[in-house]
Amino acid sequence: MSSKALQIVEVIQTLFETPALTGIGAGGVVDDPDYAFNVSDLPMVAVYMGDETPPDRSVISMHDNTAIITVRVTAKKGGVTGKSALASCDPLVVATYNRLMAAPTLGGLAFDIQKQATRRSRDVIEVPVAYTEIDYAVQFRTTDTSLET
Repeated sequence: MSSKALQIVEVIQTLFETPALTGIGAGGVVDDPDYAFNVSDLPMVAVYMGDETPPDRSVISMHDNTAIITVRVTAKKGGVTGKSALASCDPLVVATYNRLMAAPTLGGLAFDIQKQATRRSRDVIEVPVAYTEIDYAVQFRTTDTSLET
């Protein structure tokens, strides 16, 4: 069985895949931010795990954990909005945020989600592209004896 942190990432990916986000094609949600994509694949959303802070012991035999989950939207100039690459990221940033915040317990896996830092960057591959990343602190519980439950 996979760790609860990985289970959380998989649930978030499913949230973004079903129903499909507007403007995202088939396979537009990936788990690798360094996925070797073609410009024709854009826009796309990557959901991946970051670090976990040391757990707090909330009650005997239970730990409160916080995992940083990053959602990266990558878009090209003239993409979703027909504007700059960075502006083309914005509708998907809003859509992923809204969908995630509408399911704060992620089907019972988490007990809280808090938005953290937002980072924006630009690059030129074949055309101008931009990346908008948002970190989310996802809080969840595990037992003393398992990272899975």
